[in-house]
Amino acid sequence: MNLDILYIYRNIRYYIPSMIKFGIFGKVFKNQHIGKYFLVGKRTIIAKNFTAGNCVQIGAYSYIGPATKIGNFVLISDHVNIIGNDHEYKKVGVPCTLSGRPLDYLELETKIEDDVWIGHGVTILRGVQIGEGSIVASNSVVTKNIKSYSIYGGNPAKFIKTRFNDIDKKVHASFLEDFRNRKFILIHDDKPLYKFKKNKS
Repeated sequence: MNLDILYIYRNIRYYIPSMIKFGIFGKVFKNQHIGKYFLVGKRTIIAKNFTAGNCVQIGAYSYIGPATKIGNFVLISDHVNIIGNDHEYKKVGVPCTLSGRPLDYLELETKIEDDVWIGHGVTILRGVQIGEGSIVASNSVVTKNIKSYSIYGGNPAKFIKTRFNDIDKKVHASFLEDFRNRKFILIHDDKPLYKFKKNKS
């Protein structure tokens, strides 16, 4: 059995703030699951029903709304917010502040797939899906789903260009699929490259 001290340390660093309710490293709640080599910046708040895969980094001063699901190798910069769809506004004669939350508020899932890079200051509307291998430019506002291997930017975020040509996309997607299928596993995260080994199981 290999004892991964760095993994244990990062899990302690992540969960202790949820117990003491103090946001030095970030605030988290119950019903969370994170993979290996997870990093979260200071003063970042992560709400309920959060899951993240392996090698996920979330920058400082961010807010990750409820029911957010993040894949592997996802990079989220500082001041990123996953927000919205959290107040009723169609009740005639009732101000928004008194209307309560939608019934599906906690179940509205936001999904960020493998190998996504979210730039500084991005706002993402809860409930959208950001496809595998995509990049969102700094200060963008994402209001709709983003296709895989696309680069988006602006307010609201719009398609700019594809990340790879068709051949390179297949090679890249094959790497991610092999990792998901555990054909190889992470053994360390020495920068700048992660270290892998073939999985014998």
